[in-house]
This record gives sequence, structure tokens and C-alpha cells, in this order.
Amino acid sequence: MIALSIGKPLPAFFSNSIPKSGTNLVKQLVLGIPGISHNLVNHTIYGHFEQEKASRLRSLQQNQFGAGHIVYSEEWVRIFKELNMKQLIISRDPRDIVVSYVPFMKKFPNLSPITSYIVNDLKTDKERYLTIIRGMKNSKYDDINRFYRRYMGWFNAPNT
Repeated sequence: MIALSIGKPLPAFFSNSIPKSGTNLVKQLVLGIPGISHNLVNHTIYGHFEQEKASRLRSLQQNQFGAGHIVYSEEWVRIFKELNMKQLIISRDPRDIVVSYVPFMKKFPNLSPITSYIVNDLKTDKERYLTIIRGMKNSKYDDINRFYRRYMGWFNAPNT
């Protein structure tokens, strides 16, 4: 449980999640803590390690949190250790993630070329769900197992 004492700041932390696992719900819950803030533009971080993303994590101040989807890697583990920063990790049953993805993609069909393909070129939701489950051969779009496993290292990482 996170508690704020009057006059005592909360160290910066990061709310990490596997995409479509309740990211926005957890963000709203954390923003309900008095005095906590999140800068959507500067403190939302996605994907694999890059120095620019690490700089944004380093820029977090007391009573601020970052949020996003950071894929597990030793580089990220080192940065969190260096900053002595705690991290929340949010996960959801992979079947629920799959079920959540199709309506999300239909809402944002131009989010990426792959999203556009899944929404516009595949004719049925069944095809869309199966593509999310199986991935796409000859592309960088992983099957749900590989997709989920990119984040699993966080479950046993220090300060998580």
C-alpha cells in the first residue's frame, strides 16, 4: 500500500504494464493519491530500452510517476536500480488481452501499419483474434505468447 504522510514526499515510481492489462485504470487509481502527478507527454514510456527513454525516467521528481509499457531488459533493470526506483507491474490473463485488442484496434485503426492491416485487410473479428493469438509470419508482430513473455522478467525483478 502506498501512503503519503503530510509533509513527506513520495519517491518517484513507475507504473508498468503489459499492454491492454488495465494501464489506464491503474493510472487513474494512482492519480487519486493526494499530491501525486503524472505528465502524460514527458513521463509516458513505451517499448525497449533507449537512452532518450531512460532520460525521461530519470527526470521524474518526488510525487511524480511514470507510466507505460517497458519491455523487460537488463538495461532497464540497471536504470531502475541506479535510480532506486520502485515499479508497479500490471498484468492480465493473456486471453483477456487478446479479447481487448480487437476493439482497441478497431477504435484506432491507423495506430500502426500492422493495426491498419488487422483492421482493414482482415475481414472478420475471428481472423483478427487469430492473428493476435498466432502473430504474423514475416513481420515483427509476435504471437501472444512471445508478446506476453517480453514483460515477464519484471515479475521477479528487484524493486517491482
